[in-house]
Amino acid sequence: AAAAAAAAVVASGDEPQTALTAAPTSPPRKFGQRLTADDISRIRVLVATFSNSSLVPQLEATLQTLNASVSAARRGLSRSLLSATKKWFSSSSRNSSPSTSPARPSDGRGVQSPEAQARQLADVAFMLQNYDLALNTYHHVKKEYNNDKAWKHFAGAQEMYGIASFMVDPTRNEFARHLESSISIYMSRCNLPVFATRATMLLTAILCAKRQQREASTAFLRMTGDDSDLRSGLFLEQAALCFLHGTPSMRRRSAFHMVHAAHRLTKSNQREHALRCYLQALKVYRGLGWVLAEDHLHFTVGRHAQQLHYTQHALAAYSALMIPSRQPQALQRTYLRELLAVYKVWLQEQ
Repeated sequence: AAAAAAAAVVASGDEPQTALTAAPTSPPRKFGQRLTADDISRIRVLVATFSNSSLVPQLEATLQTLNASVSAARRGLSRSLLSATKKWFSSSSRNSSPSTSPARPSDGRGVQSPEAQARQLADVAFMLQNYDLALNTYHHVKKEYNNDKAWKHFAGAQEMYGIASFMVDPTRNEFARHLESSISIYMSRCNLPVFATRATMLLTAILCAKRQQREASTAFLRMTGDDSDLRSGLFLEQAALCFLHGTPSMRRRSAFHMVHAAHRLTKSNQREHALRCYLQALKVYRGLGWVLAEDHLHFTVGRHAQQLHYTQHALAAYSALMIPSRQPQALQRTYLRELLAVYKVWLQEQ
Protein backbone atom coordinates (compact mmCIF):
# COMPACT_ATOMS: atom_id res chain seq x y z
CA ALA A 1 0.00 0.00 0.00
CA ALA A 2 2.82 2.38 0.85
CA ALA A 3 4.62 1.68 -2.42
CA ALA A 4 1.42 2.16 -4.40
CA ALA A 5 0.63 5.43 -2.64
CA ALA A 6 4.14 6.81 -3.11
CA ALA A 7 4.15 5.76 -6.76
CA ALA A 8 0.80 7.48 -7.29
CA VAL A 9 2.14 10.65 -5.68
CA VAL A 10 5.20 10.81 -7.90
CA ALA A 11 3.25 9.94 -11.02
CA SER A 12 0.53 12.48 -10.34
CA GLY A 13 2.58 15.66 -10.03
CA ASP A 14 5.89 17.15 -9.05
CA GLU A 15 8.63 15.05 -7.58
CA PRO A 16 9.07 15.38 -3.82
CA GLN A 17 12.44 17.10 -4.01
CA THR A 18 11.27 19.74 -6.49
CA ALA A 19 7.91 20.25 -4.82
CA LEU A 20 9.57 21.10 -1.51
CA THR A 21 11.92 23.79 -2.75
CA ALA A 22 9.74 26.66 -1.56
CA ALA A 23 6.44 27.36 0.08
CA PRO A 24 3.60 28.41 -2.20
CA THR A 25 3.31 32.14 -2.59
CA SER A 26 0.52 34.34 -3.86
CA PRO A 27 1.19 36.46 -6.97
CA PRO A 28 2.46 39.97 -6.14
CA ARG A 29 -0.11 42.75 -6.27
CA LYS A 30 0.59 45.47 -8.79
CA PHE A 31 -0.42 49.05 -8.08
CA GLY A 32 -0.77 52.00 -10.41
CA GLN A 33 -1.57 49.94 -13.49
CA ARG A 34 -4.02 52.55 -14.76
CA LEU A 35 -1.56 55.43 -14.50
CA THR A 36 -0.37 56.72 -17.86
CA ALA A 37 3.10 58.07 -18.60
CA ASP A 38 1.68 61.60 -18.45
CA ASP A 39 0.21 60.91 -14.97
CA ILE A 40 3.53 59.66 -13.69
CA SER A 41 5.32 62.71 -15.10
CA ARG A 42 2.84 65.08 -13.43
CA ILE A 43 3.20 63.30 -10.09
CA ARG A 44 6.96 63.56 -10.33
CA VAL A 45 6.74 67.30 -11.06
CA LEU A 46 4.28 67.79 -8.18
CA VAL A 47 6.54 66.07 -5.66
CA ALA A 48 9.63 67.94 -6.86
CA THR A 49 7.82 71.30 -6.73
CA PHE A 50 6.45 70.64 -3.26
CA SER A 51 9.84 69.57 -1.94
CA ASN A 52 11.83 72.45 -3.43
CA SER A 53 9.38 75.29 -2.86
CA SER A 54 7.67 74.31 0.40
CA LEU A 55 9.14 71.40 2.36
CA VAL A 56 12.87 72.17 2.29
CA PRO A 57 12.48 75.95 2.90
CA GLN A 58 10.17 75.23 5.84
CA LEU A 59 12.66 72.80 7.34
CA GLU A 60 15.51 75.28 6.88
CA ALA A 61 13.48 78.01 8.59
CA THR A 62 12.64 75.64 11.44
CA LEU A 63 16.32 74.74 11.75
CA GLN A 64 17.34 78.39 12.05
CA THR A 65 14.62 79.11 14.62
CA LEU A 66 15.53 76.12 16.76
CA ASN A 67 19.24 76.88 16.49
CA ALA A 68 18.67 80.43 17.71
CA SER A 69 16.43 79.21 20.53
CA VAL A 70 18.90 76.58 21.71
CA SER A 71 21.82 79.00 21.52
CA ALA A 72 19.90 81.60 23.52
CA ALA A 73 18.94 79.01 26.12
CA ARG A 74 22.57 77.94 26.53
CA ARG A 75 23.77 81.55 26.89
CA GLY A 76 20.98 82.27 29.34
CA LEU A 77 21.84 79.23 31.40
CA SER A 78 25.51 80.24 31.54
CA ARG A 79 24.64 83.78 32.67
CA SER A 80 22.17 82.52 35.27
CA LEU A 81 24.75 80.12 36.70
CA LEU A 82 27.36 82.90 36.89
CA SER A 83 25.00 85.37 38.55
CA ALA A 84 23.72 82.73 40.97
CA THR A 85 27.30 81.87 41.97
CA LYS A 86 28.18 85.55 42.57
CA LYS A 87 25.00 86.11 44.54
CA TRP A 88 25.57 83.05 46.69
CA PHE A 89 29.15 83.99 47.56
CA SER A 90 28.22 87.61 48.25
CA SER A 91 25.22 86.80 50.45
CA SER A 92 26.52 83.73 52.26
CA SER A 93 28.24 85.81 54.93
CA ARG A 94 25.15 87.95 55.59
CA ASN A 95 22.24 85.58 55.13
CA SER A 96 22.25 81.88 55.89
CA SER A 97 19.06 81.13 53.95
CA PRO A 98 19.79 79.69 50.49
CA SER A 99 18.63 81.52 47.40
CA THR A 100 15.88 79.95 45.34
CA SER A 101 15.71 79.71 41.58
CA PRO A 102 12.86 78.76 39.26
CA ALA A 103 12.54 75.00 39.06
CA ARG A 104 12.33 73.14 35.80
CA PRO A 105 11.33 69.55 35.06
CA SER A 106 14.11 67.28 36.27
CA ASP A 107 13.78 64.90 33.34
CA GLY A 108 13.55 67.50 30.56
CA ARG A 109 10.36 65.97 29.18
CA GLY A 110 8.54 69.24 28.56
CA VAL A 111 8.06 70.12 24.93
CA GLN A 112 9.41 73.63 25.51
CA SER A 113 12.32 72.51 27.68
CA PRO A 114 15.85 73.26 26.45
CA GLU A 115 16.56 69.54 26.03
CA ALA A 116 13.44 68.98 23.94
CA GLN A 117 14.26 72.00 21.77
CA ALA A 118 17.78 70.73 21.25
CA ARG A 119 16.47 67.27 20.36
CA GLN A 120 14.18 68.82 17.75
CA LEU A 121 17.13 70.80 16.37
CA ALA A 122 19.16 67.60 16.03
CA ASP A 123 16.31 65.77 14.32
CA VAL A 124 15.72 68.56 11.78
CA ALA A 125 19.45 68.79 11.08
CA PHE A 126 19.56 65.03 10.53
CA MET A 127 16.64 65.22 8.07
CA LEU A 128 18.46 67.98 6.16
CA GLN A 129 21.60 65.76 6.09
CA ASN A 130 23.57 68.19 8.23
CA TYR A 131 25.06 65.26 10.11
CA ASP A 132 27.85 67.18 11.85
CA LEU A 133 25.39 69.56 13.53
CA ALA A 134 23.10 66.66 14.35
CA LEU A 135 25.95 64.65 15.90
CA ASN A 136 27.10 67.51 18.14
CA THR A 137 23.56 68.31 19.23
CA TYR A 138 22.71 64.68 19.98
CA HIS A 139 25.87 64.47 22.07
CA HIS A 140 24.81 67.49 24.11
CA VAL A 141 21.25 66.24 24.51
CA LYS A 142 22.17 62.75 25.65
CA LYS A 143 24.50 64.16 28.31
CA GLU A 144 21.68 66.33 29.67
CA TYR A 145 19.24 63.42 29.74
CA ASN A 146 21.84 61.23 31.41
CA ASN A 147 22.35 63.81 34.14
CA ASP A 148 18.57 64.02 34.65
CA LYS A 149 18.28 60.20 34.63
CA ALA A 150 15.57 60.43 31.96
CA TRP A 151 16.47 57.00 30.61
CA LYS A 152 13.88 56.76 27.86
CA HIS A 153 14.95 60.06 26.33
CA PHE A 154 18.60 59.28 26.93
CA ALA A 155 18.28 55.97 25.06
CA GLY A 156 16.56 57.72 22.15
CA ALA A 157 19.27 60.35 21.92
CA GLN A 158 21.95 57.66 22.23
CA GLU A 159 20.33 55.71 19.39
CA MET A 160 20.28 58.70 17.08
CA TYR A 161 23.82 59.64 18.10
CA GLY A 162 24.99 56.24 16.92
CA ILE A 163 23.24 56.62 13.57
CA ALA A 164 24.55 60.14 13.10
CA SER A 165 28.11 59.03 13.92
CA PHE A 166 27.83 56.39 11.21
CA MET A 167 26.59 58.96 8.69
CA VAL A 168 29.48 61.28 9.55
CA ASP A 169 32.17 58.59 9.23
CA PRO A 170 30.99 55.18 7.94
CA THR A 171 34.47 53.69 8.23
CA ARG A 172 34.48 53.76 12.04
CA ASN A 173 32.60 51.28 14.21
CA GLU A 174 31.70 53.55 17.12
CA PHE A 175 28.06 53.54 16.02
CA ALA A 176 27.67 49.92 17.14
CA ARG A 177 28.68 50.70 20.72
CA HIS A 178 26.16 53.55 21.01
CA LEU A 179 23.32 51.59 19.45
CA GLU A 180 24.01 48.57 21.66
CA SER A 181 23.97 50.88 24.68
CA SER A 182 20.57 52.27 23.67
CA ILE A 183 19.20 48.73 23.18
CA SER A 184 20.42 47.72 26.63
CA ILE A 185 18.81 50.77 28.26
CA TYR A 186 15.53 50.21 26.42
CA MET A 187 15.35 46.65 27.72
CA SER A 188 16.80 46.95 31.23
CA ARG A 189 15.79 50.39 32.51
CA CYS A 190 12.77 51.32 30.37
CA ASN A 191 11.16 47.94 29.63
CA LEU A 192 10.46 49.03 26.05
CA PRO A 193 11.11 46.00 23.83
CA VAL A 194 9.46 47.68 20.83
CA PHE A 195 12.02 50.49 20.88
CA ALA A 196 14.81 47.97 21.43
CA THR A 197 13.54 46.05 18.40
CA ARG A 198 13.68 49.20 16.28
CA ALA A 199 17.22 49.97 17.40
CA THR A 200 18.30 46.38 16.73
CA MET A 201 16.92 46.52 13.19
CA LEU A 202 18.79 49.77 12.55
CA LEU A 203 22.02 48.36 13.98
CA THR A 204 21.84 45.13 12.00
CA ALA A 205 20.97 46.96 8.78
CA ILE A 206 24.15 49.04 9.12
CA LEU A 207 26.24 45.99 10.03
CA CYS A 208 24.95 44.01 7.05
CA ALA A 209 25.64 46.98 4.76
CA LYS A 210 29.23 46.90 6.04
CA ARG A 211 29.40 43.13 5.39
CA GLN A 212 29.66 42.37 9.10
CA GLN A 213 27.15 39.52 9.19
CA ARG A 214 28.77 37.84 12.18
CA GLU A 215 28.22 40.92 14.38
CA ALA A 216 24.70 41.32 12.98
CA SER A 217 23.81 37.73 13.91
CA THR A 218 25.02 38.37 17.46
CA ALA A 219 22.78 41.45 17.70
CA PHE A 220 19.79 39.47 16.43
CA LEU A 221 20.36 36.61 18.86
CA ARG A 222 20.72 39.02 21.77
CA MET A 223 17.10 40.11 21.25
CA THR A 224 15.62 36.61 21.31
CA GLY A 225 13.89 35.63 24.52
CA ASP A 226 10.79 34.15 26.08
CA ASP A 227 8.79 37.39 26.13
CA SER A 228 7.85 37.34 22.42
CA ASP A 229 7.78 34.27 20.19
CA LEU A 230 7.07 36.37 17.10
CA ARG A 231 10.02 38.72 17.55
CA SER A 232 12.30 35.85 18.52
CA GLY A 233 11.24 33.83 15.48
CA LEU A 234 11.86 36.71 13.09
CA PHE A 235 15.24 37.56 14.60
CA LEU A 236 16.33 33.91 14.68
CA GLU A 237 15.51 33.69 10.98
CA GLN A 238 17.52 36.82 10.26
CA ALA A 239 20.44 35.49 12.33
CA ALA A 240 20.31 32.26 10.32
CA LEU A 241 20.49 34.24 7.08
CA CYS A 242 23.47 36.20 8.44
CA PHE A 243 25.27 32.93 9.19
CA LEU A 244 24.43 31.69 5.70
CA HIS A 245 25.59 34.77 3.79
CA GLY A 246 28.57 35.62 5.99
CA THR A 247 32.21 35.01 5.17
CA PRO A 248 32.87 32.18 5.67
CA SER A 249 29.40 30.73 5.25
CA MET A 250 28.22 28.68 8.26
CA ARG A 251 25.49 26.57 6.68
CA ARG A 252 24.89 24.09 9.49
CA ARG A 253 24.64 26.79 12.14
CA SER A 254 22.33 28.67 9.81
CA ALA A 255 20.08 25.61 9.45
CA PHE A 256 20.04 25.07 13.22
CA HIS A 257 18.84 28.62 13.91
CA MET A 258 16.39 28.38 11.00
CA VAL A 259 14.74 25.35 12.61
CA HIS A 260 14.64 27.18 15.93
CA ALA A 261 13.05 30.18 14.19
CA ALA A 262 10.41 27.93 12.62
CA HIS A 263 9.60 26.50 16.05
CA ARG A 264 9.12 29.98 17.57
CA LEU A 265 7.04 31.12 14.59
CA THR A 266 4.83 28.06 15.04
CA LYS A 267 4.28 28.99 18.68
CA SER A 268 3.20 32.47 17.55
CA ASN A 269 0.68 30.94 15.10
CA GLN A 270 2.62 32.00 12.01
CA ARG A 271 2.59 28.63 10.28
CA GLU A 272 3.17 29.92 6.78
CA HIS A 273 6.37 31.66 7.81
CA ALA A 274 7.35 28.61 9.85
CA LEU A 275 6.89 26.41 6.78
CA ARG A 276 9.20 28.66 4.80
CA CYS A 277 11.88 28.38 7.50
CA TYR A 278 11.59 24.60 7.65
CA LEU A 279 11.98 24.37 3.88
CA GLN A 280 15.04 26.61 4.02
CA ALA A 281 16.60 24.36 6.67
CA LEU A 282 15.72 21.27 4.67
CA LYS A 283 17.84 22.52 1.77
CA VAL A 284 20.89 22.44 4.03
CA TYR A 285 20.25 19.09 5.74
CA ARG A 286 19.32 17.25 2.54
CA GLY A 287 22.06 14.96 1.26
CA LEU A 288 24.30 15.16 4.34
CA GLY A 289 23.37 11.68 5.54
CA TRP A 290 21.59 12.96 8.64
CA VAL A 291 18.55 10.80 7.96
CA LEU A 292 16.87 11.26 11.35
CA ALA A 293 17.00 15.06 11.13
CA GLU A 294 15.87 14.94 7.51
CA ASP A 295 12.94 12.64 8.39
CA HIS A 296 11.91 15.01 11.18
CA LEU A 297 11.96 17.98 8.83
CA HIS A 298 9.98 16.15 6.14
CA PHE A 299 7.36 15.12 8.67
CA THR A 300 7.12 18.63 10.15
CA VAL A 301 6.85 20.19 6.69
CA GLY A 302 4.07 17.74 5.86
CA ARG A 303 2.18 18.63 9.03
CA HIS A 304 2.43 22.38 8.41
CA ALA A 305 1.51 22.06 4.74
CA GLN A 306 -1.45 19.86 5.66
CA GLN A 307 -2.75 22.40 8.21
CA LEU A 308 -2.31 25.19 5.67
CA HIS A 309 -4.21 23.12 3.05
CA TYR A 310 -1.18 22.90 0.75
CA THR A 311 -2.07 19.36 -0.20
CA GLN A 312 0.50 18.96 -2.98
CA HIS A 313 3.34 20.04 -0.69
CA ALA A 314 2.12 17.82 2.14
CA LEU A 315 1.90 14.87 -0.25
CA ALA A 316 5.45 15.45 -1.47
CA ALA A 317 6.79 15.77 2.08
CA TYR A 318 5.15 12.55 3.33
CA SER A 319 6.10 10.61 0.20
CA ALA A 320 9.76 11.53 0.80
CA LEU A 321 9.50 9.47 4.01
CA MET A 322 8.59 6.27 2.15
CA ILE A 323 12.18 5.02 2.02
CA PRO A 324 14.17 2.50 4.09
CA SER A 325 14.42 4.14 7.49
CA ARG A 326 15.98 3.66 10.91
CA GLN A 327 12.94 5.16 12.62
CA PRO A 328 10.89 3.01 15.04
CA GLN A 329 8.03 0.99 13.58
CA ALA A 330 5.41 3.06 15.38
CA LEU A 331 6.75 6.26 13.86
CA GLN A 332 6.89 4.68 10.40
CA ARG A 333 3.23 3.68 10.77
CA THR A 334 2.47 7.32 11.61
CA TYR A 335 4.26 8.42 8.44
CA LEU A 336 2.24 6.00 6.36
CA ARG A 337 -1.04 6.93 8.02
CA GLU A 338 -0.48 10.63 7.38
CA LEU A 339 0.50 9.93 3.77
CA LEU A 340 -2.66 7.94 3.10
CA ALA A 341 -4.83 10.60 4.77
CA VAL A 342 -3.35 13.38 2.67
CA TYR A 343 -3.56 11.21 -0.44
CA LYS A 344 -7.31 10.78 0.10
CA VAL A 345 -7.71 14.54 0.41
CA TRP A 346 -5.69 15.04 -2.76
CA LEU A 347 -7.91 12.58 -4.65
CA GLN A 348 -11.00 14.47 -3.53
CA GLU A 349 -9.50 17.75 -4.70
CA GLN A 350 -8.72 16.22 -8.08
